[in-house]
Amino acid sequence: MAKKATKKASPEKAVAPAIAKSPASFRFVINEKEYDMTFERAFTYAHRLLKKRNYEVAGAIFEKLTAATDRGPRALIMLAICRAGMSDYKGSHDVLDRAFP
Repeated sequence: MAKKATKKASPEKAVAPAIAKSPASFRFVINEKEYDMTFERAFTYAHRLLKKRNYEVAGAIFEKLTAATDRGPRALIMLAICRAGMSDYKGSHDVLDRAFP
């Protein structure tokens, strides 16, 4: 009987590229009161504001969240929606260009 050839796994492990970690929390001043929020909590809050068509405040929060480079383009996409909601279509286009170079 012939032996089956088996491939051995390479001893080298795949190494993921280094991605800058986002800050543990973001500081916001809303209605003259300071808040420290995680990315998820701030994103959720800004999304609620966006749904209420409070584009300026939501956009300011999403703008700050764009500093988190390890979260993908989601904050930039939402910022573009806010800019479009404020009829700043060129600004919206520019933000999308940053999100998808």
